[in-house]
Amino acid sequence: GSKYYVGQHGNNYFTIRYVYPRIEEQTSDKFLTWGWNNNFSKYIPMFIFNTAGVKNNYDKNGGLLLIERPQASRRFPWDVHADFYNYFKEQTSFVSKLSPEPMQKLTIRLSKAKNNKKLNEVSRWLDFNKSIKIDDGNTVLNDLIAESRLVIHSYDTTGFLENLSLNIPTMVFWQNGFDHLRESVRPDYKMLVDAGLIHLSSKSISKKVNEVWNNVDQWWSQKKVQDAKVMFCNKYAKNSKNPTKSLISFFRQNDNY
Repeated sequence: GSKYYVGQHGNNYFTIRYVYPRIEEQTSDKFLTWGWNNNFSKYIPMFIFNTAGVKNNYDKNGGLLLIERPQASRRFPWDVHADFYNYFKEQTSFVSKLSPEPMQKLTIRLSKAKNNKKLNEVSRWLDFNKSIKIDDGNTVLNDLIAESRLVIHSYDTTGFLENLSLNIPTMVFWQNGFDHLRESVRPDYKMLVDAGLIHLSSKSISKKVNEVWNNVDQWWSQKKVQDAKVMFCNKYAKNSKNPTKSLISFFRQNDNY
């Protein structure tokens, strides 16, 4: 007889075309989202839980952090090995186009997923550039972000939404365009492309990084960038000034709490 409530616990809910809706959305009595609403009464727009009460922490004069993804599991109907090979080529292409200044400040953060050890990523990166700085995934990510002036996510990830919600200068790029997104949400992502936050090629993002590197904060504070970020976050990574109060209000309305 208990009520079953689920809070969104990652990105791609509502946006990804492959697994929508997910099983926890179908089976819960209420599903608490990070801001979006698909017009069913069980969906309750709330806020991004991951960053509730967290303060943004980055270094305006810090480095450049490139966050890598793990190879996908073999549950998809395509060759994930070939997909990761193409992904890695895009990563090296991006790095090779960086100007000397951001290149010297670059740290590549690898995923610590177990299957990535089989890919010899460290060796691959050192074969590409022996002087490149690599983190093997064991450093606390927030510590790396705190030492960076700009964070680059190399895939559509929860971390991108978290950084946007915390107003940390960040960009993202992936090589397959919007293929993984539902048609209805693509205009929201296109808005971030137009604002320079999402890039769909290594050429585009390397050009933007080189352009803004000497004054990332000035670029990040531009009205076009901030307006796009706020509109996107209000739907996919909404902030709450008082998250505890918001949750208590929800429970009172639904359980006479």
